[in-house]
Amino acid sequence: MEEKQGILERIKLYVVKPSVFFEKHKENPKYLLHLLLLTIIATVSALISNYVDQQVVDDLLNESLSGTSGAEAELFSGILGFMTSPITIFFGTIFITIIAYYLVSLFYYVIVGLIFKGEGKFKHMMTVVLLASYPVRLVGLISSFFTTNLEVNLMKTITGTFNIPNLWQLFLMIIGTSVVFNMSKKKSAIIYIVLFIIGFLFVLGSYYANNALAGIQY
Repeated sequence: MEEKQGILERIKLYVVKPSVFFEKHKENPKYLLHLLLLTIIATVSALISNYVDQQVVDDLLNESLSGTSGAEAELFSGILGFMTSPITIFFGTIFITIIAYYLVSLFYYVIVGLIFKGEGKFKHMMTVVLLASYPVRLVGLISSFFTTNLEVNLMKTITGTFNIPNLWQLFLMIIGTSVVFNMSKKKSAIIYIVLFIIGFLFVLGSYYANNALAGIQY
């Protein structure tokens, strides 16, 4: 592979031949630029979504404040106003995004690098996690321009996990880990598919638990 490639060629490899794409990052796992880019995308998405969903937030606020006293309503309104302010969204998203990437990468590294003896360091796992995140982040950026549907149902819970961006991310994690950590694709696939299913079961369990609590309240 040529040492220097154009951006279009790298995107093509990322989409068509991800195993070849990850080979380069096996030799030179620099992740800070991707961490910066993904954090910018996440922050912009959060700010746009916050602006687009402002009416939804206002409606929820009015519904929540119905029947409360003036002092309680003012306090709750002030807290919500602070939490949804652009400055809070800006710094909060940056902080949460960076911390989340490091924690997720550490979790995967413990499993792949330490438990299953993959041949790679933490920076290799960080690189794989970040590179595999682009489909989800870019689709999230596009989705931020549309009003969020806050209704929660079983189908939305399922499609929230089993969708093209998430499955593409899963595929990239499998390929990237097998290449960068010198691990068989079969072992890599088993690890991530099992973790993916466990994550889905946790989300599904949370959905049913919330429904059960809502039923008790009413």
